[in-house]
Amino acid sequence: MCELLGVPEEDRTDFRPGPSTSSRAAEFAERNAVSYRSLFECIRSLIRRRRDEPGDDLLSALVELRDSGDRLSRTS
Repeated sequence: MCELLGVPEEDRTDFRPGPSTSSRAAEFAERNAVSYRSLFECIRSLIRRRRDEPGDDLLSALVELRDSGDRLSRTS
């Protein structure tokens, strides 16, 4: 998935949420929230980088489509 999206090798450990194995529901929810915030920030950062330095990857293509005002359809 990381390769397809163009996530650099050095960022791949930040790209996925960490495991949450707490037996207490509140701790589980908080750890998941922190993990997902980290994941979303990683994705936002990657989008900014792909906007400045497009590559030959899916995320670069999606950023280009969005920024050009184009939209995906069922056939594209």
